[in-house]
Amino acid sequence: IGTGIIITRSSGESAILGTEVFTQVSAQPRAMFVTSAAILIIGLLPGMPLFPFFVVSIIIGSIGYLAIHLNEKEEQKIREAEEAEIEEIPEQPIQIEDLVHPDPFEIEVGYGLISLVDDKQGGNLLNRISSVRKSLAIELGKIIPSKYIDNS
Repeated sequence: IGTGIIITRSSGESAILGTEVFTQVSAQPRAMFVTSAAILIIGLLPGMPLFPFFVVSIIIGSIGYLAIHLNEKEEQKIREAEEAEIEEIPEQPIQIEDLVHPDPFEIEVGYGLISLVDDKQGGNLLNRISSVRKSLAIELGKIIPSKYIDNS
């Protein structure tokens, strides 16, 4: 037991030993119930004093009971915080392009290739570029800047 307390003291985040011991004990409250039952059984053995073992058993069982209720309260607070966080999420999805401002790039198209870009002439280059941008953003996480097309 002494070694456990020394290790607890040296590796803990808190500077207070009592807080560290209670934190570790309350992390496994079922172990407190098993310990309480074992101490009570020892007290029931012939020749062992019942009253001191009974008192210690009640104390340890009470600590386990309090630890369970403290854990439930903490879990309830965490659930409430998560529910509040979920409610605060905006309805409209955030566009990644609103968060990251990449430099736009320009594509210069010669006179002979305008038919590839112009929707009136059956060109679908703009749609292809948009679909490639979306697929790269989804698959690779790489955002390609928006396009600007100019004829030269």
